[in-house]
This record gives sequence, C-alpha cells and structure tokens, in this order.
Amino acid sequence: MTGDLLSFDADVSAYATQAEALLTGHRSGDSRLTLARAYCFRDWAALVAFSESVANPESAVYRIEAAVEAVISGDVVRLRSLLAADAGLVRARGRIRTRWRGCMVGNAR
Repeated sequence: MTGDLLSFDADVSAYATQAEALLTGHRSGDSRLTLARAYCFRDWAALVAFSESVANPESAVYRIEAAVEAVISGDVVRLRSLLAADAGLVRARGRIRTRWRGCMVGNAR
C-alpha cells in the first residue's frame, strides 16, 4: 500500500487520493478496491459508508471509534476525556466493524 494508514476519521477524499497514488504506483487493477481491502473493508462502497459514518465528531460512531483508537494507541488522556464526556462509551458497540477489529484475510466487512 502507498503511504501510511489514514486516521479512522479521514474524509473519503483522502482515501481517494491514496487510491490514485496506489494506481499510479501499480498501473493495473482496481486501486479503490485494493485500498479498501488494505483497510480491511469488503469494497470501496463499504469504506465510503464508514467514512461518512464518522464524518460528524458528534456522532455515536465517531465517539466509539475515537475511544477505540485511544485504547489502541495507548492515549490514556484522550480516553479519559472521551469517557468523561460520554460515560456510556464503556458499554457502547460500534455499528460498523472497523479496520481495527477483525481485520484478517477473508474477514472483510
């Protein structure tokens, strides 16, 4: 894959830019599908749906994914801040499986 993984809340245009760079580098195949699979999404449409679901920092999906990212990165300060603002995150479940959870070959969303 070209470049670093984008943040969970990246705009779909950032994914498209990365897909174009991938296409330029490989000159074959469906670069959007390749990029979506690199992020463990079933296809480009699934990546777009996820990107749109986290576009609003006030949405439940955004808050859940921000908490997941804080746990994974070990950002205790950020996690405490998120939990202080929304104690329900302790029991929350995301509606969309992200690249962080269940990302294995054959387990695309």
